[in-house]
Order: sequence, then C-alpha cells, then structure tokens
Amino acid sequence: MTARTGPPARQTDQGQSLVMVALAIVALVAMVGLAIDGGYAYAQRRLIQNLADSAALAGAGKLRDGLAYTTDAEVRRAIERYAGGNRPLLRDVHWEAYYTDTVDQQIGTIQVGDLGYIPPQARGVRVVAYAAFDTFFIRVLGINLGNVSASSVARIANPSSGGTWAIWVGGNSRCSQGTLNIQASDVWITGALHSNANMQINAGGQGIVINGTVESVLGVETGNPDKITYNPPAGNPSQTTPQPMPFNWPIEMFAPGGAAAEAARAEGRYYHINGDLNKNSPYINDGRLQSGLYFVEGNVRLGQGGGRIVGENVTIVARGTIELSGGSRLSYYKPASDQCSTGGIVLASYYRSADYCSTSGAGIQLSGNDNSWVGVVYAPFSMVNISNARASTLNGAIIAQAVSISGSELTMYSNLFCAYRSVSGPYVIR
Repeated sequence: MTARTGPPARQTDQGQSLVMVALAIVALVAMVGLAIDGGYAYAQRRLIQNLADSAALAGAGKLRDGLAYTTDAEVRRAIERYAGGNRPLLRDVHWEAYYTDTVDQQIGTIQVGDLGYIPPQARGVRVVAYAAFDTFFIRVLGINLGNVSASSVARIANPSSGGTWAIWVGGNSRCSQGTLNIQASDVWITGALHSNANMQINAGGQGIVINGTVESVLGVETGNPDKITYNPPAGNPSQTTPQPMPFNWPIEMFAPGGAAAEAARAEGRYYHINGDLNKNSPYINDGRLQSGLYFVEGNVRLGQGGGRIVGENVTIVARGTIELSGGSRLSYYKPASDQCSTGGIVLASYYRSADYCSTSGAGIQLSGNDNSWVGVVYAPFSMVNISNARASTLNGAIIAQAVSISGSELTMYSNLFCAYRSVSGPYVIR
C-alpha cells in the first residue's frame, strides 16, 4: 500500500486563494494609488505650470519696463520672485530662464541674470521649471517621489492693427481739422496710422502713399482720394475702437535722479536746464548741440535766426513746449550702458494743452526745409505740429494727442527702436 503525503486538497485550495486575494489587494491598492497619485500629480503639474507662467510674466513685465533702465539682473530678480524657492506641496523646485525673440525662439543658452545685459532682440522670457512631490499609495510599489516640469513663454505684445505705428493719436474729441490731419503733397509713409477720434487726409501734387493700416474711431475724411494710395488697399482705411496710449515714458525717468538721467549722467552727458533752451545755450557750438540727454524745465526754442540746428546722439525732453524752425537734423541719444534707457525718444514735450486741436497750443512745433529726425517724437498731452516742412524725413514715430502735418516731399519710416519695452502687457504662450 502507498501512504498519502501533503495537506488535504481543501487546505491547498485555501492557501492558493489567500495568495490570489493578497495579489488582488496589491493590484487594487496599486490601481487606487495610480488613480489618486495620478490625480495628485496632475494637480502638482498645474502648480508648477502656474509657477512658470507667473515667473515668465514677471520677467517679460520687467523687460517691458526696460525703458526705465532695467538691467539683466533686475529681470532675473523679477522672475525669481515667483520661481525662486520651494512652494507648498512641491519639493526641490529648480528653474531656468532665457530671453526669447519676436517668434518665441530662445536667444542663446546663457540664462537671464548671467548674461550681464539684455539682448537688443529680446522680446520675451522663457521659464522652465522642475519640481518633486511626495506620493501616497504608490509607495507600496517603491515610488516615494514624483516629478513634474513645465515651460512658459511670455512675450511683449506688439501694437495691434499693422504692428508698428508711424503715427498714433490718442485724442478722443473730434477736431474740426481731424485729430490726425495730413494736408500735404508728395508724401510717403511706411507704418500704421491710428486716431482715437477723426482723421483728415488731403493730398496734392504727386499724392500720398501709405504703406500700412489706417484706422480711425470716428472715420477718415479724404480730399482728392484718387491721389491717396493705401497698401494694402483692402480694408483701408477702416473704423476701429478707442485704445489706450500704447507707450508710456513717464517724465520722471528723464528728470534728475531718474533712470535715463542716471544713465546719461554716468557718461557726463546729462544737461539739466532750469530755464529755457535756446540758441544762446552754452551747449551749442556753431549750430551743433553736444550729444546727450537734455532735460529742460522751461521751453525749447531753436533755429530762429540762429541757422540750422544739428544734434547727433541727442534727446531733448521739456516740461514746456519745443519749437524747432529753419531746419534741424537730430538723432536720439543712446547711452553706451543701455542704448534703450531713453526709449529711442528724440523729442518729448510734457506740456499740457488746454486744446490739443489748436496748432497754436502744440507741445512740439517743427518747421523748415531739409529736416531729418531719427527717433520717437512724443507729446502725450498735446499736439505735434509739422508745418511748412519740405524735403524732410522722420525715421521713427509720432505719438501724441493730436498730429497736424503740412508740407511737401515728406518721408516717414516707422521705427520704434526700443519702444517694445514699453508696450502694454505681455501675454503667455504655453
């Protein structure tokens, strides 16, 4: 006879069941763990994305304010305010930041703050952030930490309706001659035109060519429309809605102690004039202005009886009015430490006019033949009046409450130089 060994069949079945139940419990815990920890990981992913978004926005926002002499180190500090250090529920936060260009492409491999300067082509900031977080249920699988990462680009918003402005007019009350009034012949304008109120364009001679969008809130009236050429012709001119002034250069940045003033002072090129600036100024030699930043507490009046005024690398800012006649040739001042510290402005008047529709109360008056202006002409509270000008060129932009232009053989090329740093508001691209 053969003796039977081993446990009874019932006992063996019970042992196998216990193993299967144990495995099922582990699998169930793992599934629950994956669901719970997976959801938790998604929440942490959102946290790190918010961190990257906020940091990129902060950096681009500081870049936008670079006209007030922002430095590479200041952009990094703005980013670090949101990205630096650990956050609740996140562990071991690390981040990197780089400058980006107009199409959101990273500029080089050196991080913001380590470069030492802001690249002239910089239009935004890219932030990449990494972090770890504690797990819960999936610890049973030996996974104690999870990892998340995110990337965000914040870029300075470009002006709408055609990109770069040639003339931007903010006055929102109708002027009898138009808040933007062009009465001229043989004119070539490259850039967009905008008026928050009405616009009048009257062409003579060989006519007026405008290469850019033309938009007005209260409509565009034209004289001799057959002599006005729009490129593109479709949809030009058009009606638009009121817009806030897209550029902001506060007078404080030019006043003593301001960022632009300090950049010029460091080079010995800051001239604070408590009265008026006229042809008798000691800074003028044989009709030539010394290069630098002029901050004038009074009015500026140059050219009358004193011949042509020439100023290379010159920015003139006045609390009062600015009047240049007899022809002038000016290009904006670029301090070596930061060529954008003066905002690319060549002339700025902060005169507050009671009636910006009146040419007699213009903050900036320009006249004469063979003028050449390079830079932004800025009158945030009054009119810019270019009258009786012939054979003249502006390579820059006019930003004012109202603009009146008369003359012939006038050419204007839109170029905002450093103004991108003052455009209102960056936006996020994920």
